[in-house]
Amino acid sequence: MDFGEILDEWDKSRKKSVQKSGNSRYRSDMERWLDTHEVTPKEPDMKKGLPVVSGNQGRESILRMEPQRQLDLHGFTSADAEEEVDRFIRESHSRGAEKVRVITGKGLHSAAEPVLQKTVRLYLEKSALCGEFGYENKKNGGRGAFWVLLRYRSR
Repeated sequence: MDFGEILDEWDKSRKKSVQKSGNSRYRSDMERWLDTHEVTPKEPDMKKGLPVVSGNQGRESILRMEPQRQLDLHGFTSADAEEEVDRFIRESHSRGAEKVRVITGKGLHSAAEPVLQKTVRLYLEKSALCGEFGYENKKNGGRGAFWVLLRYRSR
């Protein structure tokens, strides 16, 4: 049995289970996400014999949208900030947020270099729940805040 046949069997069995349960509104998380972000498959790439699906339209719409949740770390120590970011990211993930903002401040009142920016950046790099991230635009804090796209699949 090749992969296409496996997918066909899975789709048939899923449709049967929906019909048996009488829940026509049943949809997987992935299907809801694709519909929400208007991701549509491209025309099949006949060179490889496989359809190509583009997720860039969904990604671009998430990047343009305002964050659903925000955390302000002004006044936190480095250790407290890491704990608070961890709690915030986990809670945001469990609530289904796709994009969040973490405000660190620019570190203008730090004795040496901006401490919270480095702490938060290192946390975001190692967290399995965080996908892409970067500095906010100037209007939303510039280098004093991060936007973060949350990840809903395993690394």
